[in-house]
Amino acid sequence: MTADNRCWRRLTAWLLTAAAVVVTVPLLARDLWFDEALTLLHFALLPSVPAIWKAYVIPNNQLLHTVLLHFWMPVTDGWLPLNEGLRLMPLLTTLILILVLWRGFVRSCGWAALAVTVTAWILSPPFALFASSLRGYMLAALAVTAALLAARRWAVVGGWLAAAGFFAAAFAGVAAVPTTLPGIGAALLLAFADRRPWRNRRFWAAAGLALAAFGACYGGIATAFLAVCRLGEGWHNKWAACGAIGLAMLSALGPVLAVAGFFYLRRLRKRRLPGDIWRLCIWLAPVPACLLLPVAPFPRVFWCFFPVWVVLAARGLRPFFAWARRCHRQWQAAACLLIAVVAWGATMNDGAAWISDRLIGGDDDFFAPYYRRADFQPSALMAQIRQRYAAAGNDHPVLYASFAADPWALYLYGRMTGMEIRFDGPRGTAAGPFDGAVFRRDETLPEVWKNAGTWFQWKDWVVVK
Repeated sequence: MTADNRCWRRLTAWLLTAAAVVVTVPLLARDLWFDEALTLLHFALLPSVPAIWKAYVIPNNQLLHTVLLHFWMPVTDGWLPLNEGLRLMPLLTTLILILVLWRGFVRSCGWAALAVTVTAWILSPPFALFASSLRGYMLAALAVTAALLAARRWAVVGGWLAAAGFFAAAFAGVAAVPTTLPGIGAALLLAFADRRPWRNRRFWAAAGLALAAFGACYGGIATAFLAVCRLGEGWHNKWAACGAIGLAMLSALGPVLAVAGFFYLRRLRKRRLPGDIWRLCIWLAPVPACLLLPVAPFPRVFWCFFPVWVVLAARGLRPFFAWARRCHRQWQAAACLLIAVVAWGATMNDGAAWISDRLIGGDDDFFAPYYRRADFQPSALMAQIRQRYAAAGNDHPVLYASFAADPWALYLYGRMTGMEIRFDGPRGTAAGPFDGAVFRRDETLPEVWKNAGTWFQWKDWVVVK
């Protein structure tokens, strides 16, 4: 490799990280929503790592993510606002992921192919959302990327160091989000796709290591883990879950998949590579997971597959760039594809709300869920309520919040402004008396509040008194 090539690769890596920062920074200031506020208040504030590990009672406690958040909070406390300080952690995780992905696969995928594909991913609507989410999904994606690198090294040269690296990455992935295990499997299958995995002892040994990592993480809390599994959380409309994942994939990689698919079909007329069937299985892996389980997992848990899909898509562009080199048009081809990717990303971002409302529905995880929209401002709502009660001489109001009103977010920001928010939970209904109540504007009021008068409406909420 010449010095010029090394310089271009390093420059591209930093340009990609800069692009990730640019698309994510506007979302850092958004308020925490239900899952994020619950994780912060109920788990990350526990006094120690063992206490966090033992408190695995609901899926919101994504163990490794919660532990990192526990140690991250003091780092930004006092010099950054709450939202930006907390969301800086997933952004840093995202930047590390991009650098690891670039450093690990630029040679095997090709500089232009990987640069265009990662750019497409960065410009997609889900990317900025997950890069700023106070959840463990981007951490899980980083772990899957590390597992893919370790598995590839083990497939080629073997050795205990590669095995140890794969075990550590698998442990980190399942500790971040337990449903990362299929993503680890996809990474393993891609690493061994051209080496007849069903006959390869290293493949089966790596699969055993992944299961051992899962057991090491959750074996000590097996009873609690099984109880969480029995909660049955997820999407009951299984095909809708598959559709949401497919739309997210197309929004991230649409032009790349179109070009790669065209050149793959051209090659397919001549010959088929031995690993093609396994690579197809990786693309379709979420489908059986959604259809065969009693309840389809939330589509967001499949975010960990995206680094694997990015590598697959980038490798699929290699015939396109080989053709462009033969025609002495490599730069022109890269520029045209990059323009198409940027235009596609802009179109997807402009239409994110339409896709969310018309094609996915209210449970959207990828495009424009309610907590990404401008009207979701629980901190401003609590400030409004606090100001109105203070003007009426009530400095410590107690309010009821419905489940649809996002009570954990209201509780967090209400506590910061000196108010007490109570809401129903699995242990029973909230006890009064109350000075008022907060509901979503579009929900039907419970019988006990139907005679209360509307005090004021603000954004998505209505406050009754």
